[in-house]
Amino acid sequence: MNNEKFFEFIENDSKTVIDKITVIKADTTIRTPLTTKANKIIYYNRPIAFVQVYASEIVGYGECAALELPYYTYEYCDQSIFVLEEFILRELKKNFTNGISLCELHELFSKIQGYNMAKSAVEMALIDLKLKISNLNLQSLLDTSSKIIKFGAVIDGTKPIKELISEVDSLVNKKYSRVKVKINPSIKTEVIKELRNSFNDLEIFVDANETFDSFKEALNYFRELDDLNLRLIEQPFDRDEILKHSRLGGLIASPICLDEPIVSSKIGKNLIELGACDIPCVKTGRMGGIVETLKFHRILEDLGINGYIGGNFASEIGKFVDLLMASLPYFNLTFDFALRDRGLDINLCDEPEVRCIKGQEFGLYLNSDHYGLGKKFDFSALEDRIIHSSTVDFT
Repeated sequence: MNNEKFFEFIENDSKTVIDKITVIKADTTIRTPLTTKANKIIYYNRPIAFVQVYASEIVGYGECAALELPYYTYEYCDQSIFVLEEFILRELKKNFTNGISLCELHELFSKIQGYNMAKSAVEMALIDLKLKISNLNLQSLLDTSSKIIKFGAVIDGTKPIKELISEVDSLVNKKYSRVKVKINPSIKTEVIKELRNSFNDLEIFVDANETFDSFKEALNYFRELDDLNLRLIEQPFDRDEILKHSRLGGLIASPICLDEPIVSSKIGKNLIELGACDIPCVKTGRMGGIVETLKFHRILEDLGINGYIGGNFASEIGKFVDLLMASLPYFNLTFDFALRDRGLDINLCDEPEVRCIKGQEFGLYLNSDHYGLGKKFDFSALEDRIIHSSTVDFT
C-alpha cells in the first residue's frame, strides 16, 4: 500500500500552536489564454488566494485553486476568501488557540459542507508548516515512482488547423509529451484527424468540457475518432450525466475520462465502479487537499486503475504539489503542466528542469530541495499584485 509514511505522519501529528493566519489575494494573468465551453469561457485573469500560517517564525504556504468566476466550478476565488475568513479561520481561532493537529483540522473540515478549494489551501499551508517544523519534505513521505515526470499542454481546438499544427509542433520542440485538445460539437473530427496525421507518435487527449448534449451526436462523433489511438476522451457530457458516460464508454474504443465530477475519493470510486469513468482526472484543490487526493490514490491502487493530475492555472506552489502527486505510481498518465511561457506571469520559485527520461522522452525533474512542500517560495514577487489581505491573530 502506497503513502504509508505520509498517513503515519498525519495520524501521529501533534498539536502546533498557531501565531496567526493571513489570507491574501493576488492578481495574475494567464500568458496563454484558454477558451473552453464551446467558446463561452475565456480565461485571461487569474486572481489567486494564498494562505500563510505562522508559528514560531516558521511560515507554511497554501494556494487556493478557485478560479476568478463561477463558470467552471461553483466555488470561485472571492467566495473562497469569504469562506476562509468568515468560517474556517474563525472556527480555527475559536477552537484551536492552544494548538491544532492535522487530524483535528480534518475533523473541523468534515463539519463544513463543500468549499474544497478553500479547505485545501488551509490544509496545504498547515502541512507545509508541520513538515518544516519536523525537518521533512512532502516527497520524503511519498513512495514516488519517478523523479522525472512527463508533462502535457492544453490547446484550444477552435483555432484554424494550420495554427494548431504549428502550436503543437512548438510544444513538441519544448519537450511536451502530449497535448490535450479542447473540443466541442462544432469542431469537425477532421481537426483531430489532421493532428494525428501530423504527429503520429504524440500522445493526444481530447477534452469536451461537458459540451455534448445529444447521446447520438456524441456517439457518432467519437466513433469517428476510434482509429486515432487517442489516450482518452474527457468529459463529453455534463458532470451529472453519469449514465450517459457509462453507456458511451461501452460503445467506443477510447477510454472515458471524468474530471469535473471527481470531488472526493468516494465519489471517484463510485464513478469508476459504475463504469462511467475509465480514467480519472484528479485535481488536488477540487478534491479538498493533499490527504483526500492520496486517499483516492490508495483506491486506484486497490482497483488497478491509472489516472492523471489535471492543471488549474496554478502558481508554482500549486504546480509543485501537482508535480509531487503526478510522481505517484497510479497518477502516472501524462499530467497537465504549463511551462512558464504558457503559465502565469509570476515566478515564486525556480522552474522545474526538463530532463531526458530515455530516447526522445522528456519530463520535469522533481527536485525537493527544501523542507515543507519542497521548495522555497519567494512571495516578494507578489508585492505589487496583492489586492486584498487579512490576518487572524491567534495570540
